[in-house]
Amino acid sequence: MPYNVVDHRHSYEIEQELSLLAKNKVTINFSSCYVPISRGILTINHCFPVRPLNRKNLLDLYKYFYKDEYFIKIIDIPKDENASWNYLPYPWVSAVSATNFCHIGLDIDEKRNRIVVYSVLDSIGKGGALVGVQNMNIMFNIEEKMGLDYYGIHPY
Repeated sequence: MPYNVVDHRHSYEIEQELSLLAKNKVTINFSSCYVPISRGILTINHCFPVRPLNRKNLLDLYKYFYKDEYFIKIIDIPKDENASWNYLPYPWVSAVSATNFCHIGLDIDEKRNRIVVYSVLDSIGKGGALVGVQNMNIMFNIEEKMGLDYYGIHPY
């Protein structure tokens, strides 16, 4: 069920941070959906680049930007151009359940000059309790991933 499709409160935060990075005003299209699952969040974000990009270059950019972030995983599974249902290149909520990880996947719609970025995280873990442990580790100068470095039980 889609909710707050227009003027979602998190759109402002995303645009603020992307604009700071780009040193220019960035506008995004953010769609939020409620899915009846016990835990997890999936975001679907759209933006329209000022110059053409391809998926490989965008994946390389994301991998470089998050290279030092242990809890961020960029999903880089090739698209199967012959498949009628391409789902492997995109992150799955089930893969991050009960973890402190955020998985990010992306694609480029070259025909429409559109970037689509997907992210998933556990709304109870990374969105709450586990990120609290991560922050405590940092505050007390403990290794950031102490007690948090386990993967989900659903593999890609």
